[in-house]
Amino acid sequence: MASLKILSQLLRRADWGALTKADILAVRHDGDCGQLIDGKYYAPMIDSLLDEIRRVAVLTIASPYSYRVGAASHAGALSFNGAFVRELLVGRLRRMLGLASDQADVGTWRRIVKAVQPRYVIAIQPHAALCRACHEQGIFVFDMQHGYIGPKHPGYGEAFQIGRDRQEMADCILCWDENSAASIKDWTARKQIEVRVIGNPWINKFVARRREDKVIRFFERRRAPDRPGGARPRILVSLQWGLDDPALTPDQALFDNEFMPIALEAAIQRTREQYHWILRPHPVQSLTPEVFKRLTAHVKERFESSVWISDNDPLPFVLSEVDLHITYNSSVVIEAECFGVRSALLDPQIDGGLWAGYYASQIDKGVADRLPCEVSAIEEWIRVSRPVQAGGRLSPSVPQAYTEFLEQLEGR
Repeated sequence: MASLKILSQLLRRADWGALTKADILAVRHDGDCGQLIDGKYYAPMIDSLLDEIRRVAVLTIASPYSYRVGAASHAGALSFNGAFVRELLVGRLRRMLGLASDQADVGTWRRIVKAVQPRYVIAIQPHAALCRACHEQGIFVFDMQHGYIGPKHPGYGEAFQIGRDRQEMADCILCWDENSAASIKDWTARKQIEVRVIGNPWINKFVARRREDKVIRFFERRRAPDRPGGARPRILVSLQWGLDDPALTPDQALFDNEFMPIALEAAIQRTREQYHWILRPHPVQSLTPEVFKRLTAHVKERFESSVWISDNDPLPFVLSEVDLHITYNSSVVIEAECFGVRSALLDPQIDGGLWAGYYASQIDKGVADRLPCEVSAIEEWIRVSRPVQAGGRLSPSVPQAYTEFLEQLEGR
């Protein structure tokens, strides 16, 4: 099905005529667009940063294969799906005929960056072909963290990255926190890749909460009036996709659905009169209509109306109002720490398995706990846990580092 959708772009006209010179070229994919603002898809990590750039020209490109583009995207992202798929097919044909062929996509990226002539490219896990095209023209590439970073992550673990061609990698990885940066500092130093801590741009936006920020004003106007209130403690459950995939989630016996473990559902059902339970879908779930429809039907069937699905309010708003956080293995653990919210992790693979080492910093500091995926363990953890008393704002050094980074981008 995905291949057919890509092939449907074969005759699509690329936005070559809309390319203009810009100091900063931002590249984002549909998967990065986790918010819908005034009917336009918004990429929290990339767009939050671009919202702060006012003194230099910025242009946004949608990486292949994205469909939330043009007027449907906050930044008016340009689409080159047609060019990418045509280059892909021509390359395959040349190889079938035994002729020399460029790396997939590199020709299209060369043409894009040559037309835009940016000083900087900012992307989330930038494609190898994009990096190669940029390095050929002396353009500096930033890779922005968008979730957990650590030794076992395919995008950032040494075992996955150390053998890669340096020309196909970013020049600098922008990290949310010192712990993330420390986990990759050894191999990046050997690859001569800079690692820089700037904080989480999406959270930085809500910590600053400037009155003139249109995104902040949008969310403040439309905050869900029916969100849980009263004196009962509020518990956030961060959902994630891939729980029905044995390759990502080996412990399939813990599940009878695609959304959360059996034990967690049972704990919610047993305590729904004691606590306000708030379920937060992963952006892939909330912005994919068929998946979100399945989720809402599942919640209605299992919990009736006693559980609230938070799919509208941005994560920083939600974290500022909850007391505890439970997840199978979502990277919301990192954001929760920023707001002083303690997390529970239910994935057995974090304890010496497939994801061993994930969230080690949060666990070592006592802001996250590994739990057996059992009803009694979950209920006891809720009963004895207390909020972390370090939250409410980011470390004072992080906003300053973010400001300095913005100044660099603007040439100040």
